[in-house]
Amino acid sequence: AEPYLIAETLIAAVAQRLVCSLCGACKAPRALTDEEAQLFSDVELDVPASLHEPVGCPACGGSGFAGRQPIVDMLTI
Repeated sequence: AEPYLIAETLIAAVAQRLVCSLCGACKAPRALTDEEAQLFSDVELDVPASLHEPVGCPACGGSGFAGRQPIVDMLTI
């Protein structure tokens, strides 16, 4: 296709990546490191009191993860 035809008809471009979700039955809270707290501050987000990490249990087969969540970027033209 000619580039000018794409530019005339394209409304948006979407990119998607699937990331693993932590198992709700066994995820364990942990304190933030100083580096992680700084990352939240750098992007002007409220710093959470804790994060969670995978542990592993029979419900998730010992992996600590159950299911996936999409992370989506959308570029409107």
